[in-house]
Amino acid sequence: MQASGSHSREMRYGYDYSKVEEVVTKRSIDGALGILKACLNPKTVKRVVYTSSASAVYWQEKEDDVMDESYWSDENLLRDLKPFAWSYSISKTMAEKAILEFGEKHGLDVVTLIPTFVLGPFICPKLLAQFLPLSLSYLVSAATFNL
Repeated sequence: MQASGSHSREMRYGYDYSKVEEVVTKRSIDGALGILKACLNPKTVKRVVYTSSASAVYWQEKEDDVMDESYWSDENLLRDLKPFAWSYSISKTMAEKAILEFGEKHGLDVVTLIPTFVLGPFICPKLLAQFLPLSLSYLVSAATFNL
């Protein structure tokens, strides 16, 4: 049996971007590790696929076009720059590191996927109203400025 992973997201409807970094990070790590712990018990789970985020690798000083497993967002850079949703980026980086370490320690095959942009229907219609302007601004700026 193969378990599908979780994107234990903090960016949801009503998300408070002023939340303390430690709170956001603890929730992300605890949620992800809770899922992995549950996968250890049945002994039927062969692999967990964890949906991470591009924010877990994007914020760094390297400027390469292709990234691999050695790339991680720099938490100190994020704390210094404080870009939009910076605590989310730190939480995704630290959660991904934690789940990979947990998988290695417990012999659980963990694979992470890092989508750069997610398209598709929203889980909750209220999300559309909150995040559509932000998503469209990214698309328009990328098309306009050839990003």
